[in-house]
Amino acid sequence: LLCIVHYVLYYLRVWVTVCALGVEATPLEIVLFSTALLLSKNFNILPGNIGLLELFCGYLSDQFGYSASLGILISSVIRAVDYLVVWICGAVFARSIIPRSASEENP
Repeated sequence: LLCIVHYVLYYLRVWVTVCALGVEATPLEIVLFSTALLLSKNFNILPGNIGLLELFCGYLSDQFGYSASLGILISSVIRAVDYLVVWICGAVFARSIIPRSASEENP
């Protein structure tokens, strides 16, 4: 059940990204993009599959009749949002996990 919820949320995330870029994509195209993005996390050829995912999404969008640069842009925006969320959460939770030094506690 949790896998289904995860997939639906990821599908919505890709759909929002595609809509934010002003593309009218069909639900089948969104499902294929979502599947490609999710599968790329399971099969790592390069560290983080940097570049490979973008090329594959570019190829996929080219097959759908869009430009390859649109697929590259979609996967790049999703990757950038992933990294941004990790950095923000890391900064927020690092403050609560890492103990403060004595000089910060007693000014």
